[in-house]
Amino acid sequence: MAEKADTLADIAEAMRTEGYELTPTGFFTVPDHPRDADPQSVERRRVELYTNLTREVVERGTVQVGAIAQMRAELGGGATGIPSIIQECQRFGIDLVSPFRDIAGSIPPSTLRSAVEQFIGDAELAQRLVDDPDSGIDCYRPIT
Repeated sequence: MAEKADTLADIAEAMRTEGYELTPTGFFTVPDHPRDADPQSVERRRVELYTNLTREVVERGTVQVGAIAQMRAELGGGATGIPSIIQECQRFGIDLVSPFRDIAGSIPPSTLRSAVEQFIGDAELAQRLVDDPDSGIDCYRPIT
């Protein structure tokens, strides 16, 4: 039996190392185990890895939902339109788009990535409004 796997990366590595495969439908298969391996031990380990994987996916989802809620709470999101804090940052000349693009690029497709991409879209729209002399939005001097 291998050590307990604690993260998604650890679980994936344990699966590969121990010859388990995760099918596209989410089931584990055990194609590469030697014929003399104890079937009960192989199945127990498969269930252990599956349980750990499920736990980690649920925890990741919980963290993402919490992060999105925190972003909305801190930035005033969740309502219609551009959150006022984003618009104010753009008025002050603070670049929100570049750093959040970097962040979004490192997040796998998920609800959190979608929220960050929405934030980027709001910041880009706010910047276009700030840059548009007909928008009625006044700009402050850029912070240097």
